Amino acid sequence: GINAEYMGVLPIRFTISCDSMNFVPRSSPALATFRHMQDVWGKGFVTPYSIIMRSQRHNGMMDKDFWETSVSLLNNISQQTDLPKTAMTGVMAANGTILNYDLAMYLLKADPSQPYVQAYQLLWNNSVSSNNGSAYISINTPFDPVGQKAVQWVKDMNKLLNNFGSKIGNNDTGFQYLLYGGACADVDAMDAVYNAMPVMCCATFGVIMLIVLVTFRSILLPIVFVLAMLYTLCVTFGVAVLVFSDLQWIVPVMAFSIICGLALDYGIFLLVRVREFRKKGFTNPACITKGVYKTGSIITSAGIIMFIAFGGLLLSSVNALNQFGVLLCFSVLLDTFIIRCCFVPALLTLLGRYLWWPWNAPPGERSEDDVMDDVLIEGTIQEDDQLLKSKECCLLTTRY
Repeated sequence: GINAEYMGVLPIRFTISCDSMNFVPRSSPALATFRHMQDVWGKGFVTPYSIIMRSQRHNGMMDKDFWETSVSLLNNISQQTDLPKTAMTGVMAANGTILNYDLAMYLLKADPSQPYVQAYQLLWNNSVSSNNGSAYISINTPFDPVGQKAVQWVKDMNKLLNNFGSKIGNNDTGFQYLLYGGACADVDAMDAVYNAMPVMCCATFGVIMLIVLVTFRSILLPIVFVLAMLYTLCVTFGVAVLVFSDLQWIVPVMAFSIICGLALDYGIFLLVRVREFRKKGFTNPACITKGVYKTGSIITSAGIIMFIAFGGLLLSSVNALNQFGVLLCFSVLLDTFIIRCCFVPALLTLLGRYLWWPWNAPPGERSEDDVMDDVLIEGTIQEDDQLLKSKECCLLTTRY
């Protein structure tokens, strides 16, 4: 009963939730009241589902074929979704009993002086439309109607209703059955968004690769960018799976775009400087080392600033904001201290002379020792020791 979704084209699978209470502060009186009502009257009482039944025949709900078809549907729901009949309440189901047509018509026309007859007629008036063309069956699920199990249950119910409608021929019979309430609206929105995620992911990566290709005139650099972003996204969402039992469905979608933007931003910082030193005639290892050294303080400062900014979400009492904060904070730290200073330089070094193809880079004549000489010429002798440490760290990373 636990639903899982794939994050677009990413090989990450996680459980999701449509619980709107994730957007309510944990100390909220409304949340406390909501939980109390669930404890006292059952989880399905607070946000029930409804099966809307419509008949276009002139007798409406009193049409015998429509009644028998609807009773068959309710029996199928009870059998195929493990929903007890006691969870359904309406003119066709009461106290765990599915009413046949003859009994229902008798109760509807009988003398209302009898308490049970009066109760049924009142139920009819409250759940059937004035023209007798529509009615609803209320469903109080024994499980959380907006929790993980509810997501899969709604999908199963929609599939069952569609298959049942196709089997009886909705257009020919004039009968229609719809599901509403509970997590229905959230599930529909979630399905629409996650169905579009593969296209969105591919479009995002495609545009990024095109921008990097035009900017750096290299075929392989766009691939390095996308690999670094995929690594950041996969590790970040993997950590989220470990930390949270389930994620609010909108959180990964919102985090995806922000994480991609930050990863692209920091990557551009690094690659611009690397290419600049390659133009000056440094060898590939030398220009990578100097690029990491020159941008290290900028990227680190920017990452720490973003971590502090996103860290405020961790202090919130709203679960969804906590989840969002964990994703963003972890991705910023990962991208700042691992991806840009270790993972990307390692990839750049492994590509060697093919890194800049087809750009006709100048001959790499300046060695790694010239990096120190270049610093001395610039008059920043005090940076000598720091540069040597950066060079050694980068070389160890790319070799091992």
